Amino acid sequence: MKGAPVHPREAFAQLLQLCSSVSRSRARITVNELKSNRGRLRGWWLEPKPEYAPFAQDLEVMTSHFRDAIDIAINTPQEYKALFLFATSPTPLAFV
Repeated sequence: MKGAPVHPREAFAQLLQLCSSVSRSRARITVNELKSNRGRLRGWWLEPKPEYAPFAQDLEVMTSHFRDAIDIAINTPQEYKALFLFATSPTPLAFV
């Protein structure tokens, strides 16, 4: 799959979209919030958000959801290009 490099934030947004069933635009907003909060889920227990649901699971369940989302991206790379490229990249991408 060729084209311009994809930003890791977009891959993370697609991962959240697949794991929490929120819109891609809502997932992008959440990723930007997490970045500005240095990855902390501030106040998530006061105002529950569906996009935080994967992080409320046990580690094994969360990992399984992420793995399923990546499988979807690998099977439909046109729809989830950023996550596909992130998952198949030989070099690690930084979350910046």
